[in-house]
Amino acid sequence: MYLRRGAGLLVGGLLIMLAVAGCKAPEFEGGIVHLNAGRFDEAIAHFELALKDDPTNPEIHLYMAKAYVNKNDFENALEHLNIAEEKDVSAKMSDKIADAREEVWFRVYHDFALFEFESGDLGKALEYFQLCSKLDPSKKESFFGSGASATLLSQEKNIEAANLEEQMKDPQLTEEEVAELQAQVDALDEEIDELQLVAIDSFKHALSMDPENVEYLTNLSSAYLDAGMMEEASLILEQLLTMNPDNPEITYKVARSHHLAGELESAKGFYTQTMEMDPEHSDAIYYIGCIYMDNDLDYNSAIPHFEKYVEIIPDDIVAWARLVQAYGKIGETEKALEASKKIEELESSQ
Repeated sequence: MYLRRGAGLLVGGLLIMLAVAGCKAPEFEGGIVHLNAGRFDEAIAHFELALKDDPTNPEIHLYMAKAYVNKNDFENALEHLNIAEEKDVSAKMSDKIADAREEVWFRVYHDFALFEFESGDLGKALEYFQLCSKLDPSKKESFFGSGASATLLSQEKNIEAANLEEQMKDPQLTEEEVAELQAQVDALDEEIDELQLVAIDSFKHALSMDPENVEYLTNLSSAYLDAGMMEEASLILEQLLTMNPDNPEITYKVARSHHLAGELESAKGFYTQTMEMDPEHSDAIYYIGCIYMDNDLDYNSAIPHFEKYVEIIPDDIVAWARLVQAYGKIGETEKALEASKKIEELESSQ
């Protein structure tokens, strides 16, 4: 069973620090006693009283942040860390505040953000990664985590929207039911647009700290492609292609950017390069087949690509449907019937 490291009382620099020399107000002293004993609500109550008498004392704000951290209330912890930093005009506590900020960041990043991301709760993961970015804006991994979470979450919502649009094709639905489904699709589209912008902004922040990171560049180019920002994607992909000319994933993304921009001959060239480097690259195989079929109307050239694709991804109904259409166009009736039977088998097994 997974146990969060931060579930109990934190020890070490973040929670228990010896009081600096000099007397403290009774409320402050009492708060520290409660904090060390794990009575965090009582500690907060005492620190609040202490702050009424001494609202600009950075040390009280720092201890208040520690109490909130132990309640997993990271937003309030961040607020008090920021106030402590602001009120520490002499910078006497700067090291302690920096250490506390680092320990809170480490805990939120590892025990919450990564945990939720790996568990598949991308919405919560995104919230925690964004909180990490506020805790320490110098940590590039926080911004990358935000971008990755937003990207995957937008893809999930895209699938959800596509499923709703498929339901809308049901002829038995009433106009009101179709309208209700359309409203859900519209709401999802708004969320998708927002998430795509979050992904782009997050990857750009990560890249500002590590400009030649291939993973960051690749993800930013994908985010631009998802958002339909072809020119921006192309600029990054050209840079990536120069840095990694033999990487099939990069040549594939270049191909997709040309494909989506309507530059079909260039797209075919890069799809071909991708397949030369990776003969099993299913996406490149599929999309070059789409160009031959949809744009060139060259069914004889399209068919081998779709046949290869269904060898790799045998349960893709859409690809089998393309084969049915292509076989029909060139008079291969028997093969079209076989492909149709395959679709029936797949649909019955779902």
